[in-house]
Amino acid sequence: MRDGRPGDWNDADEGAQAGEVGGVGRVQRQALGDRSGRDHQVDGPAPGLTARSDDCRRHAAEDTGRLGVERHWVELVLGPLQDLQPPGSLGMLVVGVLLVIAADFVRACGQFRQGNSADRHLIGQLGRVDPFPQDQDAGVEHALPGLLIAHMRCQRFAKLRSMKAAVHTRYGPPEVVLISEVEKPTPRYGEVLVKVHATTVNRTDCACRAARPFFMRLFTGLIRPRATVLGNEFAGVVEAVGSGVTSFEAGDKVFGYNEGPFGAHAEYMSIPADGSLATMPANVTFQQAAASTEGSHYALSHIRAAKIRSGQDVLVYGATGAIGSAAVQLLKSLGATVTAVCDTGHLELVRGLGADRVIDYTAGDFTREEQKYDAVLDSVGKSSFSQCKRLLKPHGIYISSELGPLAQNPFLALIAPLHGGKKVLFPIPEHDQVMVRYVRELLESGQFKPVIDRTYPLDQIVEAYRYVETGQKTGNVVISLEGSH
Repeated sequence: MRDGRPGDWNDADEGAQAGEVGGVGRVQRQALGDRSGRDHQVDGPAPGLTARSDDCRRHAAEDTGRLGVERHWVELVLGPLQDLQPPGSLGMLVVGVLLVIAADFVRACGQFRQGNSADRHLIGQLGRVDPFPQDQDAGVEHALPGLLIAHMRCQRFAKLRSMKAAVHTRYGPPEVVLISEVEKPTPRYGEVLVKVHATTVNRTDCACRAARPFFMRLFTGLIRPRATVLGNEFAGVVEAVGSGVTSFEAGDKVFGYNEGPFGAHAEYMSIPADGSLATMPANVTFQQAAASTEGSHYALSHIRAAKIRSGQDVLVYGATGAIGSAAVQLLKSLGATVTAVCDTGHLELVRGLGADRVIDYTAGDFTREEQKYDAVLDSVGKSSFSQCKRLLKPHGIYISSELGPLAQNPFLALIAPLHGGKKVLFPIPEHDQVMVRYVRELLESGQFKPVIDRTYPLDQIVEAYRYVETGQKTGNVVISLEGSH
């Protein structure tokens, strides 16, 4: 509330407001001027301005910030206009403009009240303005400067609440992805807001962007994508937490996996605090942490489905991809004997991952060799059960990361329990916080180090998509956002 003077803040009210938003100190301000003795004004209060409620005025005073220079600028520009007597039609035009600005202002105030504490503190430092004068007879010329200041403040707040993101609103090739300004997410109850420093472009992103195979539309949106910002693995810093979150706090370095909701191809993303999220180990970079979850969670799913134990013989086909390079390292951490298949140019890389034996597929057909395996893991989906069956021991297991040339792998997995001997498994990967924490332990111990092929800035994400879809990447393709904030 105010006292009898239309331009001054009541000390008690100012102190209460200062404690609520950003810790702004007690300030007493004079409004644009008490023009009670003015010669000209529009007869009666302007339409729409008298229909405001005390609640609206309170929120306007509490939530709206400004810079002092704005008040001076608006007064300088609009001062001469206040000596003019507008005709009826011009007066109605002015009122219409005011209503549009007021609607924008009210909308921004609603967004502000939903903002996090960091937003409130920042905006609180900008100062305050009451765009609705207490004097009910002030007329248009007093409401106009306040509302214009509020409008300018709305535009500033909209910028504070926006972020850069890679957006696709239709399915198609890499070119459907555009860098746009979108609304910055606000953490809800139980959620964590992460300032993303690094993410990746992987096969999952490519499949969801293109909706291939077609049945994926059942999960991603039949006509157009439901999740317009892709990106499933990420690393960054906790910006803010929603109410009820105790496991993370602002400033924590975190990494994780968010397939389904996605959202990592942006400067900020929200994720449930009990989702696939963990703090980063101190011995890895943001880029390494971001590249550690997608391939490893598929590899871990295959390894656990096959119940691979120490001492078993496993062949990994496609050992240079994100899944294959992770599989080699995870298998070695379990004590398995690993034979890896790759091309000539990556033999030493794969040996460095820990493979006991490496086969160059360009030198011959690896499916014709005589050694037998407890499991064959095809991490690129370029083989088939019929081709690899001869490589398996009597009760060996074949697992592929893809459906197969005729989409036969899920069907073969369904009938596997009906017969003994060699069989196909087609596990559905799952991810949770336990999985991410397990990956964290492997990263911290040095038993797993993600392979990174190339790094692109967010602005070049289309180029990253094109490169991934060549099928020639080694390990992971990282998107760095550290320079875009």
